Order: sequence, then structure tokens, then C-alpha cells
Amino acid sequence: MQLSIKGKQIDVGDSLRAHALSSLENTVEKYFDDALEGAVNFSREGPSFRADISVHIGHNILVQSHSLAADPYAAFGSAGERVATQLRRYKRRLRDHHKDRVA
Repeated sequence: MQLSIKGKQIDVGDSLRAHALSSLENTVEKYFDDALEGAVNFSREGPSFRADISVHIGHNILVQSHSLAADPYAAFGSAGERVATQLRRYKRRLRDHHKDRVA
């Protein structure tokens, strides 16, 4: 999976980049093995940080999330939890749909 981690008017350090890379890869690989690409954008909104996550899983499957927090790690963690929830629900929907077809 290709991952792009960028900051809008802020510097994304090596530790934040490594944290986002490993965390998002682990989350996506837990549910889908062959994800195409992902993007994480960090930006400043007043006194808080905003983390936008977008993951392209396959044909017409795009999962997006964003979160605001006082710390960029907290913002990424909250947005990452939402992405994990969406991936889990989508995977469950695919699995349940095909289970009815076999039975």
C-alpha cells in the first residue's frame, strides 16, 4: 500500500510520520490485504490539530475520516479509530452478503 503523509503549514516530524505509517498499515492490513493507497494530512485549525485520513481499498471503495484534537497524535488516533470502524463494518457487510448467497 502506498501511503502519503503530509502536513499543511506544519512540519510533520519523523516520529509522527513513523507512528502514522505503522498504525495505519496495521489497521488496514487487519481487514484488507491488498489496499491500493492511503493519505494522511495534518493541518492546524486555530488552537487544535486536524488529521484527515483517506484510504482507497479497491474499486469504488474509499474510506475517509477526520478528527480535531489539541495534539496531532490524539487527532490521528481518533481518526484512525473511525477508519478502523468503517473498515470493520464494510468487511462484515461483504462477509454477511456472501454468506447468504452460499447458504
